[in-house]
Amino acid sequence: MLLHSQHVSKLLAIAALVTSFPGAARLAAQAQAKDACSLLRPDEVQSVAPSTAIGNAVSTNDNLGSVVCTYRWSTGKTATPAQYAFQIVNGDPSRMFPAMSEAQIKEALLRPAKQNQADASLVSGIGDAAVFKSESPTKSDVTAFLKGRIVTLSIEAPDARNRKDQLVALLKLASGRL
Repeated sequence: MLLHSQHVSKLLAIAALVTSFPGAARLAAQAQAKDACSLLRPDEVQSVAPSTAIGNAVSTNDNLGSVVCTYRWSTGKTATPAQYAFQIVNGDPSRMFPAMSEAQIKEALLRPAKQNQADASLVSGIGDAAVFKSESPTKSDVTAFLKGRIVTLSIEAPDARNRKDQLVALLKLASGRL
């Protein structure tokens, strides 16, 4: 029993030392990822599909420490209805960008816009760094580094490239709930 109490005492001393270093609280907060589905309400996500009822969100975790919330819906009664997907990702930057400093992560996020890549632009007023990208006319996303997390909103839709303003407005809402 004495050995057990000595072991517990050592663990408590180590825990006290670890939590006393600068930044420990921030690292602990980063480790506890908030459910991505709680960053936006369903009625807010509905704004990207005002004429169609969207389905329920599905929340998953990926192998990079991210919490992913996905909505899917389709429109039209034709043989090939338009398919839509909207995702909210709340990611751990240290796992998404291993061995990179915060400055390097911010630079990596902003690089497409700073290099004047087509359909990439800086977004101001959200977090420490934010960028909008549209890889194709049917896929767009806006990503921000804020509060020690990487938050991405993405949409796959026939007119995704035209959704920049909607994505930015929704990211501003989500960032306030992080």
